[in-house]
Amino acid sequence: MTDCQSLSALRFNEGRETMKAQTEETLMTRSLTAVGAFALLSFLLGILLNSQVILFDGIFSTISIVMTGATLLVLKFITIRDPKRFPFGKYTLEPLMITVKYLALIALVFASLIAAVIALFSGGRDVLIGPGLAYAAFAAVYCYAIARYLKKQNQTLNSNAIRSEVNEWHLDFLVSTGILAGFFIAYLMTLSDATAPFAVYADPVMMILISLYFMKWPISEIRQSMREVLDMKPDDNVTAPVEAAVAELKHACGFEETFVRTTLVAKTLWLEIDIVVGAANNVETIDKQDALREQLLEKLPDNDAYDTVWLTMSFTNDRKWAI
Repeated sequence: MTDCQSLSALRFNEGRETMKAQTEETLMTRSLTAVGAFALLSFLLGILLNSQVILFDGIFSTISIVMTGATLLVLKFITIRDPKRFPFGKYTLEPLMITVKYLALIALVFASLIAAVIALFSGGRDVLIGPGLAYAAFAAVYCYAIARYLKKQNQTLNSNAIRSEVNEWHLDFLVSTGILAGFFIAYLMTLSDATAPFAVYADPVMMILISLYFMKWPISEIRQSMREVLDMKPDDNVTAPVEAAVAELKHACGFEETFVRTTLVAKTLWLEIDIVVGAANNVETIDKQDALREQLLEKLPDNDAYDTVWLTMSFTNDRKWAI
């Protein structure tokens, strides 16, 4: 064997990817319709009831409409194959879109937090508590139902984009539950002459608490998405089985060295494995090399973190081509 590499890129489950994209598009469209109706209701009631926290719910949902629509367009664009301009696919667009989405949510939360603090130190905000309670109860049930439906549909689909939608609906459920608790406390305060004057602070206090809770979630999601955008190494639950399979192959074939590079982008696992064959030199034919690739793929266990594998497996006798 001469000092050269034999490269092979294997793509799997292309038909499955197409079906997945179609199902993603259907679920995203349904989520978009549901969030549109919810945004309109929240926005109107927030204005009518003079409640910043309900208005925040409406604005949050409006941003979700814009970002969900943009995500839909990105998903459609990803499914259009263009190997000439995008030889490695367009998978990075999905985590990039998710990052932009959460940055917009952080901006909204920060602006709402400032407004709530100003309201708190300006005498509070007089809110119609009875209708607020009714809205919060409806919103909690509505958001929980949509989140549960999307989560159930995504159990087999295992889509990052749909998971993002589920997270948003789940978060909106938590926000609505917090609003419900806040309005209930405000209602109890109105029953006593001693606490009634402080009921006007319920809305801004709720908004501050919700904002502080809200902030940590998009930051966590951005961190995960940026790991994919920057092609960083995946978590150990993904890399450990790959490294174990390569180590077993190295031992069985008597290879001198192996170098494993992995990254995970939008449910596609990218594996680059460079092997310094050494004295054993038992991969003298292309058929033997292909057999080793198949053998390695068979050793990889099923993992919910990815549904497609793109493998590049190279063989050399010169270490400089492997590092």
